[in-house]
Amino acid sequence: MLTRDAILAVLQQKGPCLPIHIKQAIGQGDTFTIGAFLTELREVGKIKVSNTKRDGSPFYYVPEHAPRLVQFLDDLGEKDRRTAHLLKEKKLLQDDKQEPLIRVSLRQIKDFAVPVNVKLKDKDILFWKWYLVPNDEAEALVKRALHIEERPPTLHPVKQQASPAQAPPQEQEEMEEEKPRPVPAAQLLKGKDDTGDKFMKQLLEYFAEKRIQVITKDIKRKGKDIEFELSVPTAVGRVDYFCKAKSKKKSNDGDLSSAYVHGQGKKLPVLYITTGKVTKKVKEKLKNEFKGLVLVEL
Repeated sequence: MLTRDAILAVLQQKGPCLPIHIKQAIGQGDTFTIGAFLTELREVGKIKVSNTKRDGSPFYYVPEHAPRLVQFLDDLGEKDRRTAHLLKEKKLLQDDKQEPLIRVSLRQIKDFAVPVNVKLKDKDILFWKWYLVPNDEAEALVKRALHIEERPPTLHPVKQQASPAQAPPQEQEEMEEEKPRPVPAAQLLKGKDDTGDKFMKQLLEYFAEKRIQVITKDIKRKGKDIEFELSVPTAVGRVDYFCKAKSKKKSNDGDLSSAYVHGQGKKLPVLYITTGKVTKKVKEKLKNEFKGLVLVEL
């Protein structure tokens, strides 16, 4: 019988699973109902959801099975996979001593890289530790990296950054390892409009209508070009999407190709929103080259 307890039992027995794996293990039910149960289990803290995805869907797992996430390193993009293996080998990396591409990648592999802010005198230093490294071991590694002989600095794991371009937070945080919380678009509409453009309002109204939640937003060009990470309701529960939104009369294959590549880099399905139309060539490519890309013409 399909129940929350049955789903939890499958996860406890098999380890991290996709919704389709749970359906196959139980042998009954539909993915929509399974997705609803998974959401409930997540909300009460019985299970966790990975940032790593396969075919656009995250893995669901019980907290004690977090070490098994390493089996999904191959689901990362090549750049992120190399970074994850480097962090696993070194156990700790100092952010400002890494190459720019590695610094960006460390902010992407949220399942495996835990940000740790070290307060040393009046200076904040950001490190990244492999997610399975205990805090006391990380503290010893930090002490060695900073050549501290006496009292080690205090470690303060900090919240994940919403965007790779943002600097690490300067204030000390309580011990937390959280991803940015999705915010309902309706809530953003009620709040202060910090963009001052009609395009953003139009997008938020569309998101509110579709029950889409905003995780992050990045305004590339005010009123013209905005990127989001969204939490979109689907038949198997909420799925994160990369969204490129453009206010222009006609989008060409270059516009969609850029969005598609960006989404692949993030290992996320893509939602492309435009206030205008797309060329006939683009509509043909949607069937072949841009598989999985969702096009919305407002």
